[in-house]
Amino acid sequence: MIQPSKCVFGTDTVEYLGHIVTKDGVRPDPRKIQAVRNYPTPRSVKEVRAFIGLAGYYRCHVRNFAEIAKPLTKLTRKDSPFEWGPEQQEAFVKLKNELSQEPLLIYPDFSQPFIVACDASTKAVGAILSQVKDGEERPVAYCSRQLNSAESKYSITELELLALIFAVKQFRCYLYGRQFKVYTDHRALKWLLNLQDPSSRLTRWAVKLFEYDFTVEHRPNSKMRHVDALSRCIQIVTGDYSLTKEKIKEAQENDLLCEKYKVSEKFWLDEDQVLYYEGQEGCPLVVIPRELVGPVLKCYHELPFTAHQGIARTIAAIRRKYWWESLNRDVTEYINACEARAKRKTGNKIMAPLGESLDAKEFLDIVSLDVVGPLPVTDSGNKYLLTFVDQFTRFCEAIPTPTREAEVIAREFVMRIITQYGVPKKLLTDRGAAFMSALMKETCKMLKIQKLQNSSYNAQANGICERMPKLLIDMISHFVK
Repeated sequence: MIQPSKCVFGTDTVEYLGHIVTKDGVRPDPRKIQAVRNYPTPRSVKEVRAFIGLAGYYRCHVRNFAEIAKPLTKLTRKDSPFEWGPEQQEAFVKLKNELSQEPLLIYPDFSQPFIVACDASTKAVGAILSQVKDGEERPVAYCSRQLNSAESKYSITELELLALIFAVKQFRCYLYGRQFKVYTDHRALKWLLNLQDPSSRLTRWAVKLFEYDFTVEHRPNSKMRHVDALSRCIQIVTGDYSLTKEKIKEAQENDLLCEKYKVSEKFWLDEDQVLYYEGQEGCPLVVIPRELVGPVLKCYHELPFTAHQGIARTIAAIRRKYWWESLNRDVTEYINACEARAKRKTGNKIMAPLGESLDAKEFLDIVSLDVVGPLPVTDSGNKYLLTFVDQFTRFCEAIPTPTREAEVIAREFVMRIITQYGVPKKLLTDRGAAFMSALMKETCKMLKIQKLQNSSYNAQANGICERMPKLLIDMISHFVK
């Protein structure tokens, strides 16, 4: 159901999640950018990370964001001394200035062809989706990602094709079923798909590209600076808990249990001789030998972004990529022994304070609603009564209704009570489905009525309104056989 309070009609500009959506495109919200402009000069690594996180939310609007922010990201490396110098100050000011320009990403026009510019380095791959508008190539979206240790050893041709595979995967919703151009600074891509005997990896990638309709156009490096920045200027982050494919392979070779797994049908080796296990629905999972169980558990429980999650979430996160026989038991024992989690995590007990009593001061200060029924069906098809009581005057009214659905209750409340007596300040009800519905809450919100409800199984909290149904039933019983 649409909530009117969250809707804006008859406007060509909308604020949404820190962005301004206009008829021309999407740009950052100036009020949010003001927080970046006014950000004080960082004095610690923690403040540098906070600024990069704040500015990074709008990185899709800033070309060469990673390149500009590189002097700042250097300060966040482990064991790197915090030294704020001219280079860092220049990067800090330049980032704020770039965001102050409010760069615009245009909307995709599906009647016009798309252009994919992709590039790769030994550190990352990047791509830009763009279209020609008003005679100028304008960006629609940016994307980039880092390479793992195995991918960084690919040949330049394989890297360029990997960048294209990554680009079409990220922009599939724009490109699938449409003809588009691919710009690259590597000539080999133009004839790569026509090779008679390509390697197995190139064959698999080429097959993935067969479902797309595109032409490859070579552009010299001097005309690909915008996409080069996405692939060549990304900081590769490393840490004590990083697991490379080489480490896993070496540990598997020294593990006796992994050697036994190799003869089983559910296990196989990839082209790099790393052992995998066939998980649910055939999903390949890396087999973790015993000596790497500890580092894996640290990665998924102790790093800052994992936030010391519980047992179930940690197991689910690990099972997306890794497998070993005693995974459940090891995770349970590890988390139960985690001192940091024991100090910070508390139980789910909620101590509710005693609430203040509600005392009405005037008519329509506090009103109550309740539903009585089902009762014998009348000639008009009604079998419920919507009871209304004013807490100050004790004035009451009973309105017959055919059902107790939220739409009926909300309509009768507005048409039979509010239009006749006025808008109350507070509405007290029980926790019935009709009163707790989003429609009823939205009705009160629009009319600026404070919505209150009893606690569960505590009817005496609304004793005045709860007494009325008993009186009504007693009265009606004398007229119904």
